[in-house]
Amino acid sequence: MFEMIHVLMLVVFVILFIGFRFKDYTFSFMGAMMSCIVGIYIATNGVTNINNWLTQSIAAIYLGVGFYILGKGSVELMKKQF
Repeated sequence: MFEMIHVLMLVVFVILFIGFRFKDYTFSFMGAMMSCIVGIYIATNGVTNINNWLTQSIAAIYLGVGFYILGKGSVELMKKQF
């Protein structure tokens, strides 16, 4: 039915949605870090029954989204505090 990686991929976006919806930096950072971890996992191990180039594209998207949110959120948090 569903592989565990598919569930984790869905959980990452749910956590990111919650973080953005309620403007909670903790959930946003947690979702971004999970996105980076899932991206690294997909890049190394792949996703079942998907071609290699598509797997690498999905990994790049997860890594890009995760690192962008971590960077942008950190800058916004620093601007807010100082």
